[in-house]
Amino acid sequence: MLSAFVPSETSLKKVAPADLVALPENAVWIDLVKPTAAEDKAVERLAGIAVPTREDMQEIEISSRLYIENGARYMTATLMCAADTQNPRTTAVTFILASHRLVTVRYDVPKPFMLVENKLARACPPGIAGENVLMELLDAVIDRNADILERAGSDMDTISHAIFEPEGMARTGHAKRYSDILIAIGRKGDLTSKVRESLVSVGRVVTFVTAAVDGVKWSKDMREQLKTMQRDVISLTDHASYLSNKITFEQHHQAVFGDGRGVDAADPDRLDLRHEFQDHAGTRVGPRLSLRIGRDAARGGRALPVFQVEEVVVGMVPSRGGCE
Repeated sequence: MLSAFVPSETSLKKVAPADLVALPENAVWIDLVKPTAAEDKAVERLAGIAVPTREDMQEIEISSRLYIENGARYMTATLMCAADTQNPRTTAVTFILASHRLVTVRYDVPKPFMLVENKLARACPPGIAGENVLMELLDAVIDRNADILERAGSDMDTISHAIFEPEGMARTGHAKRYSDILIAIGRKGDLTSKVRESLVSVGRVVTFVTAAVDGVKWSKDMREQLKTMQRDVISLTDHASYLSNKITFEQHHQAVFGDGRGVDAADPDRLDLRHEFQDHAGTRVGPRLSLRIGRDAARGGRALPVFQVEEVVVGMVPSRGGCE
């Protein structure tokens, strides 16, 4: 599908050309969604560019995603789709800026495109050009990622509360509850990973756009906006990394405590350091703990052959025959 956007007084009007041979010359933004070969050719004739194929857009090398050809800037970024569902996904979107006209090529429906289209249909700055539309789209993409991370953080707080609930609360259906929590954590981890991937690619696009190129002169306001975008992307990427670390911790906590309601031990009531020594463990002190003859009461497997703590203090006590 091909949509052309042309300035109309104080707004940007969407036009669906009936004849591909006669695309509007004054279009400042052309949006290609799952384009046909005929639509690709029509846009190439109008804008003097080469529309990349879907396979080209999937390339992961930076040199294949960010480059200049015949004066046109080609920028491919990874955007989020369906982030509000249980099956979020990413999609490659190519932005082509040539002769103050923007061409976008995509095979999915990222939400920022609809938001920007509706916004510019209501009002747009006078003398709008492709550079302005690109700025609006990048800004909307960054805002969208921020909203997704904010919601993911809130959801992780809820999950953390469910994990670290006070002792004595209802534990009915413990196995199901444990499974549900792990599924929820896994989904948030997948979502956060995808958002971080998107932010990294968008950050590269913003940096590429900021670089000076002949024929493109950014106004003072645009330069300031680009700097703000760069700061926002860095901040959001750091926050995504923080959330990823938090999710990893929650997964580890559930793996250790969730399925058996306690760490591995020979007996469920022997979880202190004092239980690991001779009088309590019932075995001589050695390089590591005896496997004992029993099995762990909670998980049914053998007790761990190591101490149940991260650090151990060992001292020497003088005796008649030397040191113990």
